[in-house]
Amino acid sequence: MNTTQLTCRILTATAIAMAILLVPALFAWLEAPAHGQMVVTKDNLTQITVRATTDSEVVCTLDSGQETLIAHVADRSGKTIRLLAVLNVGEEIAKRIRGGRDKDDDQKKGQGR
Repeated sequence: MNTTQLTCRILTATAIAMAILLVPALFAWLEAPAHGQMVVTKDNLTQITVRATTDSEVVCTLDSGQETLIAHVADRSGKTIRLLAVLNVGEEIAKRIRGGRDKDDDQKKGQGR
């Protein structure tokens, strides 16, 4: 057995050992359900908190009347909070239905005729 064959066998054995160790952890991670720590609904507003990192949470507010999703990230100490995103849910879903095209794209095509 030469050096190349020995190296290939060692690498193969290492890959098999890593797969044996990592695959169960991967499946456990994939099957873990996502949970909001707190969900509150009042009238048209629903708020959900989700842990983003060990020291921060994301607060998502869904306004069903305005079809808007607003996300803020806050550190766990409560000292800072910043706006993460504002998303018009109705427009985004309509855009996905149209295959990722934006309303402006459709209007530009109509003007080009």
